Order: sequence, then C-alpha cells, then structure tokens
Amino acid sequence: MIKLDEMEKNQADNKSDSQKFSEITQNYAQLVSLAADGFGFEMGSNLMFDRFCEIACPHIEKIKNKKDLDIFIKGFVYSYRGNQKILDLISFKIQQIVEEQYNYTVQINGDKETLDQLSESGQIFSVTELAQISKSLYMAEYQNKKLEFLIEKFIVTQLKDVGRITLEEILECVKSYTITRIGSRQIYKLLEIIIRHRFEDLKKNQEICQKIYVFYAKSGLCSSELLEQLELQQ
Repeated sequence: MIKLDEMEKNQADNKSDSQKFSEITQNYAQLVSLAADGFGFEMGSNLMFDRFCEIACPHIEKIKNKKDLDIFIKGFVYSYRGNQKILDLISFKIQQIVEEQYNYTVQINGDKETLDQLSESGQIFSVTELAQISKSLYMAEYQNKKLEFLIEKFIVTQLKDVGRITLEEILECVKSYTITRIGSRQIYKLLEIIIRHRFEDLKKNQEICQKIYVFYAKSGLCSSELLEQLELQQ
C-alpha cells in the first residue's frame, strides 16, 4: 500500500509545468510589490517602477480577495508610484470588494463590531484603510469617481455609529478629506458633528486633537466655531 506521504510526493511531482510557472510568477509579482513598497515615493526610477507594474499586472487580474490585494495596494497605491494601468486594475478590484462589503454592511445594519472583526482578520477594508486609499490615489493623481463615491458611502455608514468610531479613524478621515477635498457636503458635516460629540475624548488625546486642528486650519473645511473650539485645546 502506498503511504500517504508518498502519495503527496507523487502529486507534487505530477504538477503540470503551467501550475509550477503560475506559482513562480505569483511569487515574483509579490516580491516585486514588496520591493516597490520598500522603495516608496522617493526612491527608485520611474523606469524601474514601470517594470514592477508590468510584472505585477497579470497577477492582479486573477486576485479575488482583499488579503491577496493588500500587498499590491502597499506597493503601488500607498507609494503613489503605480502607473495608469496598474492603478486601473487595483482600483477595479478595490471597487468590487467595497461594493460587496457595503451590501453586507446594509444586511447587518452597519454593525461596527462585526465589521471591525472582519477588517482585523483582513477580509474587508477598514475605515482607516479606505481613507488612506482615497488619499493615496489622489496623491498619485489618479481619479475614479465611482470608487470615491463607494468609499465615502461605506465610510459614512461607519461614521454614523458615533460612539464606536475610534479617534484614530476620525483623524484618518479628516486627514484624507481635508487634503483631497473630494468629499461631499454630507461627510464634512458628519465629521464635524462627530468631533463635537466626541470632543471630551479628543481633549484627552492632545496628539490627535492637535493634528485634527492643523488639518482644519490649513483647509478651512469646518465651521469657524469648531476651529475656535479646537484652537483652545492647543
């Protein structure tokens, strides 16, 4: 009788050349994305990043979940160095995932605790991640109105849970939407309402309070009353 480990070895040996090649190219694409993340915004030539994009693009087309997409977001979105083709591919994948998670959010009535658990396990995007993605695409001079709308729509569902939204999430949203200025009137008004509601918590965290004040002072995207209230805490 053939032993189990021998059967597994035979199966491994019988892998088709195409399967082996697919695994090699997948690993290579991931390594290239790690390299892109390491070089970041300031290091590496545009020619090198174009080559990185060329290698990574075929693999991104096959991605079906958020966990596998994360490494490419870090390498080509957060670095602001992705070219038009790769940002089109990544944005399309993000859009698919955000549409699904928004629909799921509606089904569970926006239960933030459940969504936080899913984002911590890497299955869906967190509010912080989506705010960072929105800002990074803007900084890369890449525009996708439908994705911007979907991201904001999901973030709004989470911001409405005023008591559960974290100060860090509030800061990331303020940062993203004051830098990019791409939000609707609704989200700017909602952020201001949340900050007023959570002001006692903010007063206990001077670092976050100061950063929020700076973003609003530079952008002017809040009421003069809120700006004065924040200024008094500096």
